[in-house]
Amino acid sequence: MRPVLATPPSLLAQEAPPARPGGIVWPDREAMDPILTLGGYLMFAAAAAFIGAAIWAGFETALCYRAARGVNVGVIRYGVTAIAAIVCTSATAIGGWLLI
Repeated sequence: MRPVLATPPSLLAQEAPPARPGGIVWPDREAMDPILTLGGYLMFAAAAAFIGAAIWAGFETALCYRAARGVNVGVIRYGVTAIAAIVCTSATAIGGWLLI
C-alpha cells in the first residue's frame, strides 16, 4: 500500500474574506478609497456642469421672455438638464451598487 502524501494548500482553496451582515463581501479599504475618491470628484464635476446648464437655461429663458419670442428654448434646456441629472445620479447609484 502506498502512503498518502500531504499536499500543500492550493491558492484556490483559501478562506473567503469576512462578510458584513447581509452576506455582502466588501473589498479592502485600500482598494476602495481611490475609487470612491475619484467617484466623488466626478460627481462634483457633474453637479457643477448641471448647475451651470441650469443657470444658462435661466439666462436663455429671460432673454426669450424679454424679446417676447416665447420661452421654448430655455424651458427645453431645463428639461434636458433635469433628465440628465436624473440619469447621472441613477448611473452613479447603480455603479456603486455593482462595485459592492
